[in-house]
Amino acid sequence: MIRMVIKLHKPASAGYYLESSYQYYGAGQEPPGYWIAFGPTADSLGIRSGDLVEASHFESILQGFRPDSGEALGELRADRNIGYDLVCAAPKSVAVLDAIAPPSIRNEIAAAQATAVHEAMELVINRSASSRRGHNGRGESVQASIVAAAFPQHDARPPAGQSIGDPHLHTHVVIANVSVGMMNAGERWTALACTSTPRKRPPSTTWHWLEN
Repeated sequence: MIRMVIKLHKPASAGYYLESSYQYYGAGQEPPGYWIAFGPTADSLGIRSGDLVEASHFESILQGFRPDSGEALGELRADRNIGYDLVCAAPKSVAVLDAIAPPSIRNEIAAAQATAVHEAMELVINRSASSRRGHNGRGESVQASIVAAAFPQHDARPPAGQSIGDPHLHTHVVIANVSVGMMNAGERWTALACTSTPRKRPPSTTWHWLEN
């Protein structure tokens, strides 16, 4: 279930996801982040779905630069959104089962969560993701392709004074605010045309619940 959509404004935001992922992974608690890739944007950046997230690549893409050459991905305004964090949460009953289950069952739950997240993102792409062509993004709206990094987590943030939070199986899907299209002169990089977070439950919300 997609519980919330958060706009990311600061390049330092990348560090939160990376530090959380590597800290828990190093302690044997959380898996590392992995890429979710759709269409020509991911192809142009050399990103493949399922590959583990490299810190330098993730930071470069969020900041609006190619990870291989450092070339800017379009016009980069100082006040731009660098990305969007979609928080995909499994039902509470699944989170509790995941917390007490043996490794074999936890592996099955992890696979189901990953499948649900990926297919929910497909619905987001097909029904919601767009970018605009033209001066200052005022031109025609076209369907966008995206590249996103998924960071699975199993607990909620612990309350003050406690080291462990309640079971809360969820995945932060960080969508970079860049999309590529083909123009007469070659590749054309633009931002995603996301002006607000959804106020109503999107179709992907229901789909994520069904998959889990």
